[in-house]
Amino acid sequence: MPKSKLKINVFGLQSIGYQIEEGSKVSTDNYEIYFNELNSTASLDSYDGLIIPSGIFEKIKDESTWEGTYYEVDCKRDMLLQRERQLINLLKKDSWVCCLVGKIIDEVPYGNYETKKCNDTDLIKKLLNSFDISREPFKGSAAVTSKNDEFNNFIEKWGIAKTILKLSYRQQDRKILANIGDSVVGVEFLGKIFFLPFHTTDFSSDNAEFLSREACRSIIEYRQKRISEIPEWVHRFQFANEKALRDKLDALLKEADEVQKNLLEWQSYKGILTQSGDSLKDKVVQILRKFFGLNVTDVEDFKEDAVIRDQDGEPLAIVEVKGTKGGIKRKYINQLDTNRERIGVSSSTIGLLIINDQMNVEDISQRNETTVAEEQIQHAKNMNILIIRTLDFLFLMGYLENVDNRGEKLIDLFKGGGRLIVDDSQVSIVP
Repeated sequence: MPKSKLKINVFGLQSIGYQIEEGSKVSTDNYEIYFNELNSTASLDSYDGLIIPSGIFEKIKDESTWEGTYYEVDCKRDMLLQRERQLINLLKKDSWVCCLVGKIIDEVPYGNYETKKCNDTDLIKKLLNSFDISREPFKGSAAVTSKNDEFNNFIEKWGIAKTILKLSYRQQDRKILANIGDSVVGVEFLGKIFFLPFHTTDFSSDNAEFLSREACRSIIEYRQKRISEIPEWVHRFQFANEKALRDKLDALLKEADEVQKNLLEWQSYKGILTQSGDSLKDKVVQILRKFFGLNVTDVEDFKEDAVIRDQDGEPLAIVEVKGTKGGIKRKYINQLDTNRERIGVSSSTIGLLIINDQMNVEDISQRNETTVAEEQIQHAKNMNILIIRTLDFLFLMGYLENVDNRGEKLIDLFKGGGRLIVDDSQVSIVP
């Protein structure tokens, strides 16, 4: 029976400029290479090998002004956490990862001669961190020397050093693969994790295929010469420390799952700044229930309404949730008052108009600068209705985030109508 081919995932080359289609495949006698984009549904742990360039989970932007030099680092944190888990699963198997190390930036200027660390904003940074490898930029043009014949061709074609790897003095199963003088720019750990210097100006599909073939050939030949595979039956014997480490890894993976679940929930709350209709209403109700711990029930026949009730089931407030690209109009306030009457609660029951207004403004600072007309605030006051823009609602959540009885704090604000504002970490009601 012929041996099945190895499946190699070349992940994220498109994010650094390569012009190659998602899902493209190259076949050789020994392996198949798949080119997947950053947003691909393909899981990293479903392959036998992974080739990944540095910097694909982050974007460093110059936000400097006349007041000083500022750089912001945007990181795809949720995706990074998901891919990190997949990478751990990949390395638990007899699989390997090849990190193409370009220019790594761990610290950026942040005005007033200060700096801001960003040493965990990319998957390769986090993998380097796990081996206590610090780094510094290399600005020279010295030739990189390959320390192993298997990598000679790769180093000759793409081995331009942009980052020096500062290895720790701990004893580890590692081999130097490339250096510049006394400085390390390429290293291998455990026979399965490879960091190689990398730089190119040719982003064609032909170059992507050539690069991937050469990286695969180098690593597979290197592993064949240096690693004697242990058959599965041998693993039936386990050292006590081996079992303890495996149990620890499983516990960490379980913790990572829980962290990711919690992270995604917190991130989902921010959807109230972009949603409208049923999705906005459902998210607001979820926040009222889970974040504030309130008893909230839906209202039949009124899709955008909900009722906050006390422990005895009596209404404390009727809530209407709405999204609009424009501002707050009188008819929204009137509609809430009409619905309050139809539901059968008196005008003494506070009405909450939670509204995602100015949806066409796609910037938090700019949206916060938009206003609500004074006459609408006064009209809401007269109707015993409190207007809460979703932006203020989000700020309020941040203000009460570490308060245990935040549901009670929220209810305390339901008095008198008008508009709720959160400004400079201060909560106020505009009557």
